[in-house]
Amino acid sequence: MRAEFPRDIMSSENARNKFLRDCETLIKAIHANKKVDEAIRRQSKDGEISSSEPWCELRHYLGRLYSYRMAAEMIVKSTERWPELFVDFTVVSVPSSRHMAKPIPTSELTAADIVRNMIPEEEDPRGYLSQVEVMQKFGLDKLIQDQVRRPSFRPYVHAEVLVHGHLLRRGISHPRNFWHGWKYIGSSKPTCRLCDYYFIAHQDNVQVRKSHKNLYPNWRLPDVFENEGDDAIRRQLQLLENITGNVRNDAKRTLEEKRPLRKRHDSNTHSALPEYLNLSDSSLMSSVSQARMSTSRDEHRELGTIREGSSCSLDPNEASDGSDDEDGGVPVFCK
Repeated sequence: MRAEFPRDIMSSENARNKFLRDCETLIKAIHANKKVDEAIRRQSKDGEISSSEPWCELRHYLGRLYSYRMAAEMIVKSTERWPELFVDFTVVSVPSSRHMAKPIPTSELTAADIVRNMIPEEEDPRGYLSQVEVMQKFGLDKLIQDQVRRPSFRPYVHAEVLVHGHLLRRGISHPRNFWHGWKYIGSSKPTCRLCDYYFIAHQDNVQVRKSHKNLYPNWRLPDVFENEGDDAIRRQLQLLENITGNVRNDAKRTLEEKRPLRKRHDSNTHSALPEYLNLSDSSLMSSVSQARMSTSRDEHRELGTIREGSSCSLDPNEASDGSDDEDGGVPVFCK
């Protein structure tokens, strides 16, 4: 099999059709050749660090492309397991949130300023300030100021939180309102770090995808208005305090370890069908419960999605390209 992708797929109808055919050819090749992953693993393991990275990147992108086939198989298997789920459903489009004004005015904000503001009065900040001073050789203050000055630094509500707010505003919070009583909000990618902290702290106790731990500055909480009452405002402030506490702890740990916690990519490399789609009805619920609790480093099963593994990154905590591409409204499927 051979695939040659056109550079500009929008140049003509033929270019688009050829691109789709070549994608199909490559997906079939990945599926047919089970030793591709093994060969790439061997190359990335045996090579020097400088030469291993391209192999890891290749493995990741082949895995992402192959995930389309696995997603199609997932849908087919689901129609066999739960045919009623695909009858008389409605797709509801949830509009994007508004981008808020830049939260920090253009200024000469420094890492030392941030440390002094985040450390409680009873805690000695000198240890963290000395760590900040050490990290200035990496241009830490400049990185902070560049972020503050970005015109695109206008936070918005991420998709999972947007869907959650949409459900809560309509009184959809009890397990009986969810398919099979599973309070779960799915998404096309693992959850970002701040969304993860949001759902951990929220009293609604809804489940989401395991987080990739990447941190995006353009993140904010949903709006709460005065006409929603004092209780809603207090809950929002408590939620913000809990999330902020986690972020402070992350900042302290990063200063101490000089190593941020994140993945190279915000998507996963591997895809596979969940085992519970092939189980009998009697063992289905037990398997789903186990799948939702399985969170090992290289394997994670999720309700209604796919089993996923970690990336072949040389450094799983290495910074990605820094893009924050979770903008936009989302469709919600309702029965």
